[in-house]
Amino acid sequence: MFIAFEGGEGAGKSTQIELLKNYLTERGHDVELTREPGGTPVAEAMRDYVLNPANTIDALEECFIIATGRASHVAHRIRPALAAGKTVITDRFVYSSYVYQGIAGGLGLEKAKRINEPAIDGCEPDLIILLDIEASTGVARARQAKDGGDRLDQASMAFHEQVNAGYRTIVDDRWAVIDANRDVAAVFDDIVHVMTDRGLCA
Repeated sequence: MFIAFEGGEGAGKSTQIELLKNYLTERGHDVELTREPGGTPVAEAMRDYVLNPANTIDALEECFIIATGRASHVAHRIRPALAAGKTVITDRFVYSSYVYQGIAGGLGLEKAKRINEPAIDGCEPDLIILLDIEASTGVARARQAKDGGDRLDQASMAFHEQVNAGYRTIVDDRWAVIDANRDVAAVFDDIVHVMTDRGLCA
């Protein structure tokens, strides 16, 4: 199966992904962890460029750069892992572009979707987990953890509030929205309950 984690900065995606990997591995899954931007050498190079605070990038440029990396990620990492019978968990997927560049960045949701459509080429997760956190709480966490934060962490609070609001507008029945303002154990319990209810794990 293919699971994507989404959410604003500092939502705790990395922590929850590691917990879920351990949980699924104990139950016999062969788990492949990956991330966006990134996941392949070319996409990781693009990640470094996009997140570097020294670079000034508009939403259109950012969307195309990340979509190019995403095409590499899907073709050379995600699809081969799924074909090999692995469970793939990614820290962010295409929905981050819909929100960060399309909605909060002002590019437009439909334009962000059109740019990314050939990059994902029909590859969609079985479950998208949105870790929903207050923007001020998440950004404070991210900036502290990353010694000031990367280029996106350093964006205005208004931008981060638009990110959070944007995620809520694109949620559909494939998504599970989980309150990430709570402690780690409570959040993970909800993730396990969602996956069990949807028949994705025992």
